[in-house]
Amino acid sequence: MKNKYVFLGSPEFAAIVLGKLIASQNPPFLVITNPDRPQGREKEITSPPVKVLARGNGIPVWQPETLSPEELIENIGDASFGLVAAYSQILKSDVLAAFPSGIMGLHPSLLPKYRGASPIQSAILSGEEETGVSLYLMDEKMDHGPVLGETKVEIEEIDDYFSLEKKLADAGAELFLTLMPEFVSGKLNPLPQNESLATFTKKFKTEDAFIEPELISAAINGGKETEKVFNTIRAFAKEPVAWTYGSALPWLQIPSDKRVKLLSAKMEGGVLKILRVQVEGKNPRQT
Repeated sequence: MKNKYVFLGSPEFAAIVLGKLIASQNPPFLVITNPDRPQGREKEITSPPVKVLARGNGIPVWQPETLSPEELIENIGDASFGLVAAYSQILKSDVLAAFPSGIMGLHPSLLPKYRGASPIQSAILSGEEETGVSLYLMDEKMDHGPVLGETKVEIEEIDDYFSLEKKLADAGAELFLTLMPEFVSGKLNPLPQNESLATFTKKFKTEDAFIEPELISAAINGGKETEKVFNTIRAFAKEPVAWTYGSALPWLQIPSDKRVKLLSAKMEGGVLKILRVQVEGKNPRQT
């Protein structure tokens, strides 16, 4: 018997989760996602990845600016619970109460560690060798509710934001599908998070992704900052993207005052190898 639930999410992480749910033959009957927004230099109106995937698979999509409990109750019908994966809106108590069994959240960290906006980036930046994904029962506070289950995920040296995001989303979807029958039957025992162990993350800005040319030079010679530089490039592979100035990469003959995005790198023999860059105003290139 299929369980009737609603999925709430917007970006790529949520789309990967949704794809696994659709493939499981127990997809959500409704997807709630953010409205289409202008993106890029041309400010072209763009649909969230979750909307594109849901529409392509015949799942109804609702895109409210804000969730009101009255409209929510009308739209969710007899769905007993919801699942949130990167919806990017704080859900108030009256919204949570609209679902008889509440709303579960998927968060890409081992809660209470790395709560907030950037758990994947923060884990890589901190040099973690392991992270994970948590399924928890949502309350009004950010990533705060009792945990229903978790799955640990290894962070390998070859991982950057993109690959780790996919690993965590895949693991999260599997965790949800495994625990959903027990949740519906009331057999799960939610465990409160240990507040004394809670850590919080922030949304990173362009200035956070700047790497001093001197640090780049040290890293490509195996200096003590090599791992820090490597982790910064990996963590910010999607956004805001690590960057420096051309003076840091003299062998590429880039004007010293030009901004250069550091798109990918690897460690080899204890030194940093820059693999792919994008000079300001130019197309990406291999080094």
